[in-house]
Amino acid sequence: MPQSAEERTDAPAPRRLPRGRHALAPEVVERIHRDRLYAAMAEAMAERGYVRTSVEDVLKRAVVSRQSFYRLFESKLDCFMGAFERAGEILVAHVLQALGEFEEASAKADPGDGQDPSASAKTSTTRKPGGTGNPSDTGKPGDTGKPGGTGKPSDSGKPGGMGKPGGTGKPGGRRDPLPAVEQAVTAYLDVLAREMPYARLFLVEVYAAGPEAVQRRTALQGSLAGVFAELIGATDEAGLYTCHVIVAATSAMVTPAVAAGDAEALRALGPPLVEHIRRLWEAGMFGGGRPA
Repeated sequence: MPQSAEERTDAPAPRRLPRGRHALAPEVVERIHRDRLYAAMAEAMAERGYVRTSVEDVLKRAVVSRQSFYRLFESKLDCFMGAFERAGEILVAHVLQALGEFEEASAKADPGDGQDPSASAKTSTTRKPGGTGNPSDTGKPGDTGKPGGTGKPSDSGKPGGMGKPGGTGKPGGRRDPLPAVEQAVTAYLDVLAREMPYARLFLVEVYAAGPEAVQRRTALQGSLAGVFAELIGATDEAGLYTCHVIVAATSAMVTPAVAAGDAEALRALGPPLVEHIRRLWEAGMFGGGRPA
């Protein structure tokens, strides 16, 4: 799982890697270089934008040689696409962790005591995704789990695969998924606010990187809509379309705040967005997810 910003701050990579008898293994050096270059690409573009950012800008921030850069990437765009994959991995990991913690809290709550499972989970949803490894360890970026690609976000645990975590039971055995949806939305906005350089790369600079990057962004957005559909229980064509509209609208709404670097404005989008989703749910706009 990708490291969180807090973990990267707590355990920074050395400025210069050791050589000689205590030199690191080649695969470890490669991972460290990739991590540095991805972070440097995101940070440089947050300041200069994709067009004005050069490979030299990235190298200076990453403290990586040009030779090492071109050993890993063919071009600036190639490095950008790797950083884009990393941004998606961080985003998905954070949301899935929040849902996992919510499901755990829901399972521990006694349904007969009147306790709202979402209340006991909210205290844990602000944690960043942890992890001891990096998806890039085994080669090109995204080889081990591109979100929305060959390894869907659900590979590490679909929200739907966790029994659709959610609050009180519904007639007919269905569960109300809205508490879990609230957790997912909150976690999504939280990780964007915490990882602002990656968020800008993911949501803003991707459109300046050209058709390949835009195509990848579109594919990932569709995959996220599928995950949301499973979470809320949408099954028919109309319900799936509603999920795609919500994901696309959310992306459009968060982009101005990300472009402005306004974390407070990002988090403020959560309550009205969740309330609107609730109204759609109550109106039966998710098809198979309509309350009994």
